[in-house]
Amino acid sequence: MKAKIVAHPIFGEGVIKNRKWDGQEVQVEFYCGLTLWLPARWLKTIEIPNIKLNQISSKRLIEAFRLGIVSHQDVEFFTFCRGYEIAQIKIWLCYRIL
Repeated sequence: MKAKIVAHPIFGEGVIKNRKWDGQEVQVEFYCGLTLWLPARWLKTIEIPNIKLNQISSKRLIEAFRLGIVSHQDVEFFTFCRGYEIAQIKIWLCYRIL
């Protein structure tokens, strides 16, 4: 079974380790080191695409690391697990404009 990655607005990202009450509560091991039981409705699921890198893009990625940059062609593959944060920024910007 593939680990399910979730995001919480305060504790950040983590992995679901266990469930109870028919999935209403989940035990999450957060990357910050905390392991907590939380209501499932407080969490947002993060989708991570499965990507196969070919030899050229792998070399491009290594060269980008060496230079301390992200190659233009691989930005969308290199930037991952930020959907929740991007959505929050878009919501914030919409309310700041109005």
